[in-house]
Amino acid sequence: MNQINILIVEDEALVAAMIKEALSGSKYTVRAVAFTKASAEKYLLTEPIDAALLDINLDGHFEGIEIGRLIRDQHHIPFLYITAHADDQTLHNAKLTQPSGYIIKPFTERDLLAGLEIAIYNFHQKHSSSRDLNSINQRLKEPLSARELDVLRLIFDGRTNQQMSEELFISINTIKTHLSRLLEQAHAGQEIILAKAGKRVLVPGPHGLMQSATVRQLLSGYYELEVGSSGETIWVPMAHVVPE
Repeated sequence: MNQINILIVEDEALVAAMIKEALSGSKYTVRAVAFTKASAEKYLLTEPIDAALLDINLDGHFEGIEIGRLIRDQHHIPFLYITAHADDQTLHNAKLTQPSGYIIKPFTERDLLAGLEIAIYNFHQKHSSSRDLNSINQRLKEPLSARELDVLRLIFDGRTNQQMSEELFISINTIKTHLSRLLEQAHAGQEIILAKAGKRVLVPGPHGLMQSATVRQLLSGYYELEVGSSGETIWVPMAHVVPE
């Protein structure tokens, strides 16, 4: 079994030692432990890191999120946040960096190992899908731009227009422009079909209850639906949509 090299970024030496101990004897090797943002950046450049565990709050600042953003943009490896901060604003800022997982302190050894295992698996599944999209895009007569591919990946991940806007740092109107462009394309023999606008359907809602929604369009097996009175739109796989 190939060992997976882990970077731990944690400013509390005792917590870092506990995480390192929990990973010992498994398929994970703790390659480096960083107590500051600067040392984490150094290890990411100099060590063969396969995945990272990041404490959000380093020395009283939320520098872990900055490290997560750096990993997302430059290093392309799975990373999880480990933190005691579970407030809505912190979670929102953390989600924008697209982590592979999030573990709340205090946690057990089992929580840590399971969270890391799932995060690494999901990361590689997601990037396998990304490679498939890149392969499809290369065969299109008019290939999609890098930003249009970003939008398409987020659609397939189930993001709403608002979430895509926040994650890509572009306006909702720009998101809609990219969606219009996607509607003009064909993806490896799959036609993009427009559903009848205004059709009413049922989709899973909060607490497992079905909620009513209005179809806006159908794109490569995903419905764009308008739910509620706010005009918020969501993307839902066809299999999850039931005629009203």
